[in-house]
Amino acid sequence: MRHCRSCGCDISDRPKRHFICLRCFGDAARRLKAGDMPPPSACGPTCVAIGLDNNRVSQLIKLAHPDKHKNTEEANDATAWLLHVRDTLAEGVKYG
Repeated sequence: MRHCRSCGCDISDRPKRHFICLRCFGDAARRLKAGDMPPPSACGPTCVAIGLDNNRVSQLIKLAHPDKHKNTEEANDATAWLLHVRDTLAEGVKYG
């Protein structure tokens, strides 16, 4: 079962790429149109709030690198994700 990140209602029937329910999506769209920011519960934690910056990502890449873990699939997957996070942070986009 999947839940809306904003209000917690069941969204199992929604496509997997959706993370909030239609009601919360409509509320967020109205707020954006009005020039208001969406509530923090709809956005989730920011990188700054959880201490995720380029230095931390670089440290995690060194720790998870496949060379240190016998080239396992998990290490490759984790490193690929961390590289994506690093690129996203470099673009200045909130990741979350």
